Amino acid sequence: MEAVFLTAPDGVIYAANPAACKLFGLSEKEICNAGRSGLVDSTSPQLNSFIDQRNITGNARAELVQIRGDGTRFPTEVSSNQFTDEFGNIRTILIVRDLSKQKQTEMELSESEERFRGAFETAALGMALFSLDGKFVKVNNALCDMLGYNSSELLATDFQTITYPEDLSVDLNYLHQLVSGQIWNFNSEKRYLHKNGSIVWILLSVSIVRTKEGVPIHFVALIQNNSERKMAEETLRKSEANLHAMLDNSPFLTWLKDTEGRYIQINKVFSDYIKIKDPKLAIGKTDLDLNPKELAEKYRADDAEVIASRKQKHVEELAFDGKTKHWIETFKTPVIDAQGNVLGTVGFAQDITERKQIETELRISSVAFESQESMMITDPMGVIIRVNKAFCETTGFSAEEVVGKKPNILKSGHHDANFYRAMWETIRLTGTWQGEIWDRRKNGEVYPKWLTISAVKDSNGNVTHYIGSHFDITERKRAEEQIKHLAFYDTPNRFT
Repeated sequence: MEAVFLTAPDGVIYAANPAACKLFGLSEKEICNAGRSGLVDSTSPQLNSFIDQRNITGNARAELVQIRGDGTRFPTEVSSNQFTDEFGNIRTILIVRDLSKQKQTEMELSESEERFRGAFETAALGMALFSLDGKFVKVNNALCDMLGYNSSELLATDFQTITYPEDLSVDLNYLHQLVSGQIWNFNSEKRYLHKNGSIVWILLSVSIVRTKEGVPIHFVALIQNNSERKMAEETLRKSEANLHAMLDNSPFLTWLKDTEGRYIQINKVFSDYIKIKDPKLAIGKTDLDLNPKELAEKYRADDAEVIASRKQKHVEELAFDGKTKHWIETFKTPVIDAQGNVLGTVGFAQDITERKQIETELRISSVAFESQESMMITDPMGVIIRVNKAFCETTGFSAEEVVGKKPNILKSGHHDANFYRAMWETIRLTGTWQGEIWDRRKNGEVYPKWLTISAVKDSNGNVTHYIGSHFDITERKRAEEQIKHLAFYDTPNRFT
């Protein structure tokens, strides 16, 4: 109920209703005694113009500051209607409405708007208000900096223009759902176009503002520049792709483990070796899941040693794949980040069973090479690359004197070119030749020997080396001569 007063033009108050008494905290008599001067703040800006308008037109309306009985001042809206009573006196009906709550609400709204304006303008995130048709209504500095436009340029365009074409349909669908009330807000990752034409990745959050009646007014958008993170993600993606490519194309069994011994990644070579179809199936598993217990415990102990020592470990050991034993060479290295923290281990391994077999064969060959039989090895061109101790003892030459030379340093002159031509033709056709030959020692002595020459060929059939072995048959030849002498010369004498 509004406060109502009956007054005279000079400010005298004749009557006040109960609402007026309650509003001012005074009785009707106290109100009448106070008069206009006791109830209205004379400093009210609109007071004089209010009185002038009422005197001229008989009606007036203004916002005036009033004074309650306790001295407190409060804002009011005053309406004045002038009339003449039955005795010809000019009287005024004043209707006073308390604006305290309204003014408080307006002040709070103004403060809220000021806080919003301050937050809007100084926010580190891009912010924008845009109309239902997409035109920018308000933009902040962060958004301008993000996209390379000034505010005037953005306010002259719409979000559709700066949106990457392939992302526009998604935005429009979301906005349609907002307007129709299907959703209250939405978040998305999308691309804007910078003024210079480059792509700006953003994280977008949009909501809609409505009237009290629910009518859509405009959209509010929060925009976070996400380009740096997208670049980091792309760099990481490429790095991971390169790592995958490197791992999958590596001829070695390769893996990554965390500090708990769980596999983070293995390559295809490793998964094939442990008979897992997909390398991803090993992720999260430990050696106990993939190997016999004894072997797994050995691997875990090696990992613990590498992590504790922060040093690489190299081992050659026998491994069992469930069917056969294999020699495996393994390198395990700690993975240490820039802060010096150990993140896990990386391992590389290869099956060296064949290499071990070759090494064993070479050891056997080395022992055999240093046997009592003289031996010589040449390259495909016949250049001597190695001789054994027995060769040196038989010929009188040291290894240093013959390595790098050809076997013709041993020629005695007993055989003509046709002999050697036939010998090498046999080697070419059959891969080997053996027979009696006369050669010369370093001291010039000519002696007979039994020579065997074998061609060594690679998997393609190409000669890589020649191996010659011989033994001195001087004593045998002497014995043969004695037998021959006895048979043809001495025996007849015995019968005479």
